[in-house]
Amino acid sequence: MLARPGVITFMFRSPAHGPAAPSSSRHLLGLEEAVGMTVVDPVRDERGWAFRDGPGFSHDPVNGFSFLAEAYARPIQRSTAA
Repeated sequence: MLARPGVITFMFRSPAHGPAAPSSSRHLLGLEEAVGMTVVDPVRDERGWAFRDGPGFSHDPVNGFSFLAEAYARPIQRSTAA
């Protein structure tokens, strides 16, 4: 199966030194165009990890989530494409 843009997105909290591992993996595997990458705000509040715009992190452009917990609550969409 070929990777399709907009189907898979890495969502993670970046350590202080930046999102080197996921970014490097996407680059080395040639998946930068197919696999999105969204980084949550490294400062967690009582509501959890948030998607916000800031230095090294951003809003969620694919699903429109405000918080990472929303990704866990959403049912998994199965693709029928081969």
